[in-house]
Amino acid sequence: MNTYIKIITAALFIACGIPHANSAYNDYTITPKSSFVQSVYKINGNCSAVAIDENTLLTAEHCVSNKNTGQLFLDWRGDEKVPYVLIKSDKSHDIAEIEIHSSSVHLTPVKISKAPPSETDRVYIVGYPAAQMRILSEGYYSTDADVNGMRHYSTGANAFGGNSGGGLFNERGELIGITSKVAAVYHHLSLFVPLEDINEFIEN
Repeated sequence: MNTYIKIITAALFIACGIPHANSAYNDYTITPKSSFVQSVYKINGNCSAVAIDENTLLTAEHCVSNKNTGQLFLDWRGDEKVPYVLIKSDKSHDIAEIEIHSSSVHLTPVKISKAPPSETDRVYIVGYPAAQMRILSEGYYSTDADVNGMRHYSTGANAFGGNSGGGLFNERGELIGITSKVAAVYHHLSLFVPLEDINEFIEN
């Protein structure tokens, strides 16, 4: 059973952009052109989101808080924007679902994993740090973290400002978490909405 870490609220920073000492792009089977990497998009100019079908994406609730609409950026069209609408959200678990309506845009969806990560599994973070280009970072799943009663996955893989709402993926390129927070008190561990909460949110 994973060890739970108690983390105080004051030590949390939303995707605060603290660098970590892990490398990126050094697994020959995973590249910035891998399909799961292409499933992550920039929204609102300051956050990320993960496509789960051709029109629907998951993101962090704090990225769309108090916003029923917003903009999805299309890198391959010179940052052309398409509008999205907020379908549902869960503030306590920091997860939200958004949807685009465009006959000319079809998103690249990711497969959602059927199994949670195990300790020391290699994982990948994909997002738009500093709202710039899409970045793939590599690390290892660390443990579970209990943040004010809410369970998160944690890893030392790179997470920067703008990664919020992006994805955490396993070595098969399957979605296992949504980027939520960075905890400075524990050596800047990145925190993620866990797979179990993702599945429950989608089903409900």
